[in-house]
Amino acid sequence: MPHYTIVVSDFHAGASNSLITELAEDYSPRTGEISETAATFAVALNQTLANFPEGSRFDLILLGDMLDFSLARPDVSSNVLACFLDKLDFVKKADRAVYVPGNHDHALWTAERFGALAGHGTDPGTAEFWSHITPMAGSEAYLGHSTIMGAVLAQAGFGGQALTAYPNYVMGRSSKSGTEKMIAFHHGHFIEDAYRAMTNLLEALTGEPAPPLTVELLEGQNGAWIDFAWSTLGDLGAIGTDGALAQRFLETGGAAHAFQSYLARLMAQAVRTRLPIPSFDLMDKAIDYGAAGLVDYTVGAFSQLERFSYQEVLSRASIEGLKDYIGGPLRQQMIDDFGEEALPRELSFVFGHTHKPFADQIVVDAFKRPVTVYNSGGWVMDTVLRHTVEGASIVVIDDDLHTAALQLYRLTGSTVAPPEVQSADPIPDADNPMYSTLDTARAGAQAAWAKFTESVDRTLAQRQDMYLANGRTAELKLQRQGKLP
Repeated sequence: MPHYTIVVSDFHAGASNSLITELAEDYSPRTGEISETAATFAVALNQTLANFPEGSRFDLILLGDMLDFSLARPDVSSNVLACFLDKLDFVKKADRAVYVPGNHDHALWTAERFGALAGHGTDPGTAEFWSHITPMAGSEAYLGHSTIMGAVLAQAGFGGQALTAYPNYVMGRSSKSGTEKMIAFHHGHFIEDAYRAMTNLLEALTGEPAPPLTVELLEGQNGAWIDFAWSTLGDLGAIGTDGALAQRFLETGGAAHAFQSYLARLMAQAVRTRLPIPSFDLMDKAIDYGAAGLVDYTVGAFSQLERFSYQEVLSRASIEGLKDYIGGPLRQQMIDDFGEEALPRELSFVFGHTHKPFADQIVVDAFKRPVTVYNSGGWVMDTVLRHTVEGASIVVIDDDLHTAALQLYRLTGSTVAPPEVQSADPIPDADNPMYSTLDTARAGAQAAWAKFTESVDRTLAQRQDMYLANGRTAELKLQRQGKLP
């Protein structure tokens, strides 16, 4: 019987800017409820998958940021995600679920990773047990599983466990002559400098060039930083509340520069008062410059993230980061896990993170053929603006590793583009059975998708109102505290 893998990412469940979160009048998330957009999506997707060939079976890949531990409490985020997944019929019947953590739910990987390889015949007396990464593929015993994500899926009716792979997971198809095709999955954060900040900082401090980057090195050096900056604020009480307020202020943009200047002054003052450093003009200037540089390198980097580049699906820097990651750490892990002879003739790379879906091919020097690239977008509105390229997709893969994406919505200014099927496979769409299957199934649920598009438009308008209200609240609070002019 036909078998398909469905890839979703970036639900950011529980966050107020997530389109699946139901909001109260004060724009706080309602625990245990989902939005109109989430409900209409579930109806449309259920109808679409019901139009797949009779007897179809499904696997699920959760490609990171399913939970948002930065802008929501863990209990709220988990409840919203469970309620949403519960509405998706295929989740209850899925044969397999694989979870690839992102940056906003990275804390789950930190919590689970010490035991992630326990089923691989290792124990705490071996270095493998303490690895910062998992293998790219394998059985349940080989990969380990996420207890927490498994519990969320169980709430939604899934009867298995959530296999965990971090930061990469792969599916492959081989023949007698070698690996014909491989599809690699990664949340996408390591294509950006902000998530390699500690690696870059270490290189700057030592003055020595960094060794060739591997996924073990990337995660080992930056994992704690990712938790600190993106995956724990929601669990930090008052500190998290102020942090989220600051994050909203940077997102709305109004006085981001002034707020960064305030943080730099605060940091410089703390250094002068808490450290036994003599005070004279040259030293004071050095402290001021150092504090300003550190804030710009960390908080400033946040405001320069790829998802805040609204008019292009990938900035030039992120294109280079994507090529470097695929041709460097990803390729090296393929060699480490499978051997150089197993490098595929044809590679696809699926990621999310940027909240800007697309399907395309890119040239990566380390591979002989262009790499097919899919981005699954995101279910959030990152700015008050609607003239952006933000949106969301799901990626669907068949048994022969043909791929296609159903772009669920895309912002086009005053209107929301309806769902459409896209493929970047190196064959014509007419010859791609996955494209044909998905497009036919989508057309059979056209009325349901029309209702989904209408609900997205209404939800986006509500999020716009939220951003304007939050911006005013943040500015007034900081002005009362004397932190802004």
